[in-house]
Amino acid sequence: MAVRTLTPKRSSMSSSKTVKEYLPHIQKELQLKVSKFFNFNFFTGFSNGGTQAGNLLPVVWKAKQMKHYNISISGRVQRVGFRFSAMQAAYRHGVSGFVRNMKDDSVYIEAEGEEDAINLFLQWCRKGPPGARVDTAKISEGEMKNFKTFDILY
Repeated sequence: MAVRTLTPKRSSMSSSKTVKEYLPHIQKELQLKVSKFFNFNFFTGFSNGGTQAGNLLPVVWKAKQMKHYNISISGRVQRVGFRFSAMQAAYRHGVSGFVRNMKDDSVYIEAEGEEDAINLFLQWCRKGPPGARVDTAKISEGEMKNFKTFDILY
């Protein structure tokens, strides 16, 4: 009976290298793994020349640009489920704020969120739900109010 012995693979890093020489390899490997897993834009850095593994700075990703918009929509937008559909669209796109009916038969929305999400929500507002007819959508940028949820106001 033959006996097979398994030998461990040799590490690509030799023991004669210093930690400083390992850091670029580790940094690149970390960037690849994090970017594939999270799909974030990020950067890493080293302090004090990066001579010790403890000097690695944490991975940081760029915060997305937050926007706030005041939206006034007129047309056939009341009694067609516009507010409820707006709330669903806001949740779907990760937008917070509120929607309410106005006395002039229009709908007023304040919405805020990440720029990409807000743009998708604004596209929805210009179209509205089935059964609605959007004649005009007046959109103006406003000051952030840091809403936590999207509410229907009465």
